[in-house]
Amino acid sequence: MSDQATQALIGRTFTGLDALGADPAARARALRDASLAVRAEARWRHPAYWAAFTLVGAP
Repeated sequence: MSDQATQALIGRTFTGLDALGADPAARARALRDASLAVRAEARWRHPAYWAAFTLVGAP
C-alpha cells in the first residue's frame, strides 16, 4: 500500500510541476498540494506515507 501512496504523491507532484512552473515556490507548492491530496485519503492519512518527502537541490 505504501508503494501506491508514493506513486500518487510523486505523480501529483510532477503534475503540479507541469502546471505551476519551475520556480522554487511553485516546486514547493506542487509537493505541498500533492501531500495534502494524499493525506486526504483515509488509507494514507498517517505521516509515514507522505512526511518523508522533501525537495532537494536547485531547480
